[in-house]
Amino acid sequence: MCVCVCVYTQVVEKAKGAEVYDDLVKFLLMVRKKQKDNKVDTELVYAYAKTNQMAQLEEFISGTHQANLQACGDRCATCTGQRLETHLQAEH
Repeated sequence: MCVCVCVYTQVVEKAKGAEVYDDLVKFLLMVRKKQKDNKVDTELVYAYAKTNQMAQLEEFISGTHQANLQACGDRCATCTGQRLETHLQAEH
């Protein structure tokens, strides 16, 4: 039985909103066992990056995947830029 796209999308959005990326990694790995999807893989790569699980990230992207690595990189860069901007504003 496959997880409905709308269900896992809702879980992903709620997890991102709550910033519970460790739990999101576990959920996405479970989903990935049942269905291969570029959105699942892309979110998994991003969640690995957000949780600083670099060894798992490297292992995942060195294998067969459907992740949009450019989109993940862009999201990480945007997130890093926002954190830096917030930090700089707090200093003033």
